[in-house]
Amino acid sequence: MLWTAGVASAMPARQGDWRQPRFDSGRSGSNSAETTLSPFRARHLRRIWKFETPQPVVGAPSVVGHRIFLASQTMHETGAVRSLDVSNGRSIWSRDLPCPIGPLTMVQGVLVTGDDCLDATDASTIVGLRPFDGRTLWSADGIADSSAVQHRSLFGVVPRQTDFGEDGAVVRYDPSTGERIWSFGGHRAGHDFFGTAIVHRRVYVTGRYDTLYELGARSGKLHWSLSDAGTTAPIIVDGVAYVSDLQQLRAIDLSSRTVRWTVPISAAAQIAVADGRVFVNEQSGLEAFDASSGQLLWNRARRSPYTGVSVADGVVYADRRAGGRPVVGVFAATTGAVLHHPVPGYGAIVSSGRVFVWGSEGIRAYTCGACAARG
Repeated sequence: MLWTAGVASAMPARQGDWRQPRFDSGRSGSNSAETTLSPFRARHLRRIWKFETPQPVVGAPSVVGHRIFLASQTMHETGAVRSLDVSNGRSIWSRDLPCPIGPLTMVQGVLVTGDDCLDATDASTIVGLRPFDGRTLWSADGIADSSAVQHRSLFGVVPRQTDFGEDGAVVRYDPSTGERIWSFGGHRAGHDFFGTAIVHRRVYVTGRYDTLYELGARSGKLHWSLSDAGTTAPIIVDGVAYVSDLQQLRAIDLSSRTVRWTVPISAAAQIAVADGRVFVNEQSGLEAFDASSGQLLWNRARRSPYTGVSVADGVVYADRRAGGRPVVGVFAATTGAVLHHPVPGYGAIVSSGRVFVWGSEGIRAYTCGACAARG
C-alpha cells in the first residue's frame, strides 16, 4: 500500500483539518482548533477565490492539509469529486462519478463520499477513493452523512431496504476495503438508525421509536439503550448527548442516562455545541442555550428557517433561505450579534484560516481581508 504514504506526505495533517461530517467524531459541528477568524476578524471577511461547478456542490467538503475535496452533480445526472488547493482554489484533479453526494470523510488515506444514484434496491452507497487522484478503491452500502471516524476506524449507517425486508444497521467498516468489521441491528433492533457519534471507543446512534443506543466501538456489542431520547443523529460533547425528536431537544447525561434538560423546538434541528453553548437552528430562527442548564441565551428570529450551523473561534455560521436564495449568516457566538452581511451558499465550514462556503454554483473561500494590515 505504498500510495498511502504518498498521500500522507502530499497532504500533511493539521489539527484544525475538517476531515469528517460535523468536524469531529462526536459531531459537535465546532472546529475547536481554529483560532484565526475571531469575531473581530470575521467582520472583515472577503472572498479570496471561487471555484465554479456545473451544478450544485452537494454536502459539506472535507479539508485535509493543503487540499479541499468536494462533490458536485451535473445536469446529466452524473457528477464529479474534485480536489482543490485550499490557498487559491486551483483544481488538482477531478474524477467523474455517477451521482456523488457529500459530506466527504477522510480516513486512513481514503476519501469517502456518497453515491445518490438509487438503483432498483433503493440502497444508498458510499465509495472509497484515493485522495491524490480520485481512483475508486471500493464501494459499500451506507449513507455518507452518517459517517464518523475515530482511531482510524470508519463507522456509519446502512439504511433499511423495504423491498427486501432488510432492516437498517450500524456498521464499522475497514477503511482500506469497505468491508464490514461488525454490524449491529437487523433482527436485534429491527428498524432504521440515524447517524453515528463515537466518543471514548463507544458508538452512539439513534433509532426509530426515539431510542438511543450505546455500542462498543471494537465489538459492536450493545452496552445499553434508552427509550424516549430522540430520532436525530446524536451529538456528543463532554459526556452529554444532544438529541431531538422534532418537538423537543434533550440533553442526556450519558453516565447516569438521565435527561438534564429539555427545550421545545418547532422542527428537526441542526445543532452545534461549542464553549458551553448549544446552537440550534429551527423554523423560527437561530438560538443559543447554556449547555449546562438549557437556559436561552439569545435568539435570532427569522421568517425563513436556518438549515445548518457550524462554529469556530467564537463565530457561528448559520445557513438559511432568504427570499428563496440560500445564504450563510455570520454571528457572534456569545451575543448573536451580526458580524458580517450574509454570503451566498448552502452551508459553511471553517478550516485552515478560511471559511469555505458551498452552493449552487460551486465553492467560495473567504478570509480576513484587513488582518494582514492590522495584525
